[in-house]
Amino acid sequence: MKFISRLILLVTLIVGLVYLRYILEDTHQDQTFPPLCTGYNPSVKPQPKYNIFKLGPFKYLDNYKNPCWRNDQKKVQCLPYFYLAGMPKCGTTDLYDKIIKHPEIAPLQKSTGYHWITRHRFREENPGFKYFVNCRQHVVPSIEKLTVLYPRDSSQLYHPMITGDAGTSTFWDHSHWPLVPGNENCSSPRITNAMMLHHLFPATKIIVILRNPTDRLYSDYVYFRKNVSQEQFHDYCKQSIILFKECEKKHGVRYCVHNSSIVNQFKVRIHIGLYSIYMADWLDVFPRNQILPIKLDDYSKNPTKTFTEIFSFLGVASLNQEEIQKIIDGAKKNVGTRKQNMGAMKSETRTMLNKFHAPFNKVMAVQMKDETFLWLRE
Repeated sequence: MKFISRLILLVTLIVGLVYLRYILEDTHQDQTFPPLCTGYNPSVKPQPKYNIFKLGPFKYLDNYKNPCWRNDQKKVQCLPYFYLAGMPKCGTTDLYDKIIKHPEIAPLQKSTGYHWITRHRFREENPGFKYFVNCRQHVVPSIEKLTVLYPRDSSQLYHPMITGDAGTSTFWDHSHWPLVPGNENCSSPRITNAMMLHHLFPATKIIVILRNPTDRLYSDYVYFRKNVSQEQFHDYCKQSIILFKECEKKHGVRYCVHNSSIVNQFKVRIHIGLYSIYMADWLDVFPRNQILPIKLDDYSKNPTKTFTEIFSFLGVASLNQEEIQKIIDGAKKNVGTRKQNMGAMKSETRTMLNKFHAPFNKVMAVQMKDETFLWLRE
């Protein structure tokens, strides 16, 4: 009996070690990753088919600035060099439409493959990584066509053109995190979008455009709802703040912004404006010089300066004033009119929301070392 008991114990130990090794290998566990979660047993379990870390390694071509490689059939395939990762109702559509006017940035067909990392790959039909790559295949000829002499070797040609992704859910949306391997026994995502994009291409550049979160929420509410009013917006905000604070007191902030069971109860998408929560996840993975935060107010007041900063950040050719002005003069995209027709939010609503956002804005200002992210003058 003792022999059988010891044998069972030994087998159990071996199985446990094998499973632990599987988790560590599948999530590329290293010093930059948080410890494995314990003590929480969610009803939804991770599925291996959603494991981004099993992809690669990719042998990116040295003479391409954009992350491109040759597949087994010697066909060139590419991933995005940069992501305009957020935020919704902050001018992302217009900004991206103008960014891709740069002659060294290959434009994707509208919305092609956007939101794959956060949403589309979790659909029932499960559009996998091949779909994500194929959505960008139409830009490969443009990337290959533009050539200059290779800086490291003048006998070779270099391809300086890049392409990007404008899925504005990338920065904040982890709705399906319980399905991602590495999040076993977690109450909030241990494996984040930032970690997955870093695995695909560590040199990825992240651009995020932000605005006063109070104004963002109002714009979001008016844009996504049919029957709107200042009174309803005030009531919805009040209800959502109460629910959030109750959740925060019980579970903590990350739980409340990342769990659909809570988020789906909010009458307005109040969680999206807590920028510092999401920024912390990205700063845990990417160096600060690979993340460019832009304020919508700055973009509106001085678009020339904004595009100069963006093009420098992306390392593409600088443009003169006339060339940038041609980009700026293009028609604005996705400009809402319903808010203009309805008028401003109630002053008491703004006061309530500003008070709610203030602690998160303070953290954001520290993260960015920039007090304008307090949005005190707006």
